[in-house]
Amino acid sequence: MEPPKQIIYKVGDTSDNIGQYWKHLNFSFVREEYINPRVIEELLGWISDSSATTSSIDLVSANKSNRFFVDIEHRKVDGKELVGYTREKGEGSFFYQYIGTSPSGVNIILCIDHGSGSGVFKTLMLLSLRADNALDGYSQGFTKRERVLLHSIGHIGLGDRYSGNITYKNEILTVGEDKSPMKYGLWTSAQKFEVK
Repeated sequence: MEPPKQIIYKVGDTSDNIGQYWKHLNFSFVREEYINPRVIEELLGWISDSSATTSSIDLVSANKSNRFFVDIEHRKVDGKELVGYTREKGEGSFFYQYIGTSPSGVNIILCIDHGSGSGVFKTLMLLSLRADNALDGYSQGFTKRERVLLHSIGHIGLGDRYSGNITYKNEILTVGEDKSPMKYGLWTSAQKFEVK
């Protein structure tokens, strides 16, 4: 009797250069069907943590999952397009605004987290796409599938009620001085970041 045939599934990275996937995905930061704001919120993590605990999410699966299901809202505030959702039981809301995309495919997103109190915490997120192969299945059978991962490269905390100008032009992200009357000293002058 022959031993059972061994099947090898290759998992892991398939490509580092996957900016090409954006144009083929159904999901976007700037058009219908929007990337689910709960997915972005999960990647951002809790403000009380010193760093994010989740670095990547399977974008295609998560965007349609039960776990992240919310009624997505689209608002225009001061001429800016916001996508987000309102939490249940008066626990605030979470919205994001698309700022720009670098030539290498880094997406810059402004996150606005309004808790149930008076705080409105703003954070810039830097996100990219990655691809890999995943193994799915149970004892009855396994399949390999390609995943597109939304990956957090990092974030820039702007603080509570930040009210400055944020721009991305010629590979430079500029975070302007906080003009809010409630300044908390985080952004007393403009800062520039090179995002290629």
